[in-house]
Amino acid sequence: MKKKLTDEEKKAKKAARDKAYREANKEKVAARSKAYREANKDKIAARGKAYREANKDKVKAYYEANKDKVKAYYEANRAEILAQRKAYYEANREKAAARNKVYREANKDKSAARGKAWREANKDKDAAQHKAYYEANKEKVAEQHKAYCKANKEAIAAMRKAYREANKEKVLALGKAYYEANKDEIIAKSKLYKTQNQEALNLLQMIGEFSMLSEATK
Repeated sequence: MKKKLTDEEKKAKKAARDKAYREANKEKVAARSKAYREANKDKIAARGKAYREANKDKVKAYYEANKDKVKAYYEANRAEILAQRKAYYEANREKAAARNKVYREANKDKSAARGKAWREANKDKDAAQHKAYYEANKEKVAEQHKAYCKANKEAIAAMRKAYREANKEKVLALGKAYYEANKDEIIAKSKLYKTQNQEALNLLQMIGEFSMLSEATK
């Protein structure tokens, strides 16, 4: 008489059979899985998000216990992962930007610290990226800078004043060095300004002299 299998034995037998099938049909299984993921992206993403939200501690514990494994996988598949992220971002630019903004707002200190650490570790790359962005968006950057300065005049003035007060010698040295390096241009501009605004300068001088005279005769 054939022995009746327990539920655990049935599960083990099925798992072994499925494993053997996957091993014998790797390409077919991979293609089918890929097709399923492509056809059910939103569903899979929503399910993954729901699971992570409901099992934060479990997910965190798993990551902590498998840090080296996760890091090794990332390093081995770095190019592919970055390409996938880039493709996703390009296809979902507005959605990704909105989500990133929400995260940054909710984690300002964490985001600032992480950004600072990255910039410190990638100074040359950061500088090159900023330069490339500026070169490609000069007018946009200029308009943004102008708008920011206009909206924050007092704060900028206070910040500059505080900096000058805290760095008097440095500011004087920089000013002197700049003057020495651009003396001819500065003198030429000064002469041109005086020529073009002589009447206004004379008026200011007269007002100053009148004020001094008034003070002296009080």
